[in-house]
This record gives sequence, C-alpha cells and structure tokens, in this order.
Amino acid sequence: MDGFRILEITQPSELHVTANQLTIEQEIAPKKKRKVSVPLEDLELIICTGANIRLSTMALSVLSENKIGLVTIGKDYMPASIVLPYDANVRNAQIARQQLSMDENLKGELWEKIIQKKIENQAKCLTLLGIEGTKELFEMMKNLKAGDPDNIEGNAAKFYFQQFHPGLVKGIVLFDQCEVNKDIHGRWYVEISASNAALPLMFDFKDRYFKYELWNALRLKSANQIRMYEILKQYEKLGKREIAINDLRELLGIAPNEYPRWNNFKTRVLDSCQQALKEITDISFEYERGKVGNGGKWLTIIFTISKNEPTDSQMVLFEQDLENHINLKALQSDEGIMPNKDDSNNNNDISSDIEFYMVASVIQSIAPITESVKC
Repeated sequence: MDGFRILEITQPSELHVTANQLTIEQEIAPKKKRKVSVPLEDLELIICTGANIRLSTMALSVLSENKIGLVTIGKDYMPASIVLPYDANVRNAQIARQQLSMDENLKGELWEKIIQKKIENQAKCLTLLGIEGTKELFEMMKNLKAGDPDNIEGNAAKFYFQQFHPGLVKGIVLFDQCEVNKDIHGRWYVEISASNAALPLMFDFKDRYFKYELWNALRLKSANQIRMYEILKQYEKLGKREIAINDLRELLGIAPNEYPRWNNFKTRVLDSCQQALKEITDISFEYERGKVGNGGKWLTIIFTISKNEPTDSQMVLFEQDLENHINLKALQSDEGIMPNKDDSNNNNDISSDIEFYMVASVIQSIAPITESVKC
C-alpha cells in the first residue's frame, strides 16, 4: 500500500526505523527527550526543513524500500536535494508523464477543485473559531471558475486573513507623482509628491512611531548610522538596551555575508555609528559585551544611551544644507531652467521646498511602513 502522509521535520532530531515504524527522537530539555512514532506504511515523503536532523544509511535504505522519498531544504527554504526510492522511480516517472500529458481543460478543472477545497477549509476555520465571514467565503467559492481567471483564490485569502486581523492596512498608493530631472550641474535629482493617504503613515507618529528632530538624521552618512540612531533613540529615556548581535545585524539590514569577522563589524559599524551619533545627533552611546558564548563570542551587546546636547555647529550645518537647497532652486529659476513664478507664490515655493526636503529625509530614515503599501 502506498503512503498518503507527508511528514515535515523542523527541529533537531534523530530518525530511527524499528518494527516498521519511523521513530523521531527530539531533545526538549537537558537530559529529557521525547519520541514520536509513525507507521512506515502511512508515509509517502519526509521533508527535512530544520538543521541537525540525523539518520543512518540503514534507515535511509529501509525508507527507500518502503517507497518513501526524502527532501532536504536549504537555507533559502527551497529544496536542496531529493532522495527517491530506486524501485519506485518507474512509477513516479509514469505519474509525471500522465500529469504532463493532461490537457488544459483537465488541469483547469483540477485546479478549480483544489482552490474550492482551500476556500472551504478557510470558511470552516472561521466557523470553528466563531469568527464572521463564512458566508462570504462560500459565496466566493460558488463564483470560482476553471483556471481562476478572476483571482478568487487571492481575494478569498485576503478576506480570510483580514477577519483575523481587522486592522490590517489596505493597499495604498504611496506617491501621487515622481519626477526625475537634472540640475544646473547635470546631476540627477528626484522630486516626489506623497499622496494624502500616505502622509498620515509618514507623519502621524503619535500612535505608530517615535519622534525625533529632523536635523539628527539629515547629516548621517549611511543607512547603518540612521538605523542605529532610530534603534537607540527609542530607548533614550531608559538609558540602556541589550540586544542580540544577530538581531542587531538584522535591524541594521546587514546581510549575513557582510562583515562576518567581529573586528570588521566592530570597526565599520559599531565604532563608526558611535562616532557619527556623538558628533551629529542629540544622543551618544557606549557599548559593552553582554552575554558570552563559547570562546568568548559576543552573543548580546549592551548599549548605554545618553543625551547629547546639539551644538551650534550641528544646527548651522543643517541650516546651511537647507539654505543651499533653496538657493539652488532659486538659481535654477533665475537661469530659466525652472518655470518662473510670480512674487505671490514665492513663499509657497520656499515652503514646498522645505516640505519636500523634510519628506525626502523622513522617507530615507523611516523603516518600511507596511508590507501592504504599494508604489
């Protein structure tokens, strides 16, 4: 009898085969293990997603004799290898050939049945949990057509998850207009007009974001420095923050292959950000080793955050940047590169320049607003 179950293993485990049973042994606490057994005749495929999953070649042979395949998943969560039983390859090839030879109408009908079952299960889940929306999902299922040309599957999934999270932000247009032009020096610049729907997400910091004076972020040289400022600024009043090194790298947007050596990470990221924040922003920090792993490896880092009063030179540099930006726009207008405006609009022009300068800076410095925002 062929198996019907697909087993996914995500935790460190040892696999053994005894008495036609697959035994999965996992350590749940020091010197404490749990065992789970599954009949071999029930299994069709085993997917090894987690790291440190061990089995012997003898166990692998027994699995193959019972026509059970094995798939290993790589770091990118894509199949890295597939082990198929030698004797069952003929049958698998026959199935593959039959699937490839299906006509398009049959494929569409099969896909329709799969999606119907998926939407039906979503509706049943809402019923079991006592959440409204079952009727709407069954209505969508009735309108499903072969091939799903109306994307009923996607709309049903969106509706289903919105019932669990009623506050999910719907997709919005982030910018009304985006123009790319050249300045008088031949350098490219971008002018962006944010939509009314997006402005509250950018500037309504009371409920969603913390506040900081704009000049703090404008003169920081790199994305690492801006993110480090935002990470630590939130904890200014507490004065301390302990964070795992891996979490810090992720928050800073540093890829796993960037600065793999601790000395490089310390010099290029920590020390660089420390100097920049002290010289430019309204906070400064010191850091020390927190929790330690094998061989003295830093597992966490403790930041001590203190207020750094803005100096006159910091504010002057900010004002000079803003003044240069406005002067450049005025120079472009005088030389005929940009349309001339009458005097009554001059104040509005400068005001819009300042607003654009702030919008561009905030967009550069804030984290992505929500995954559902679209441009």
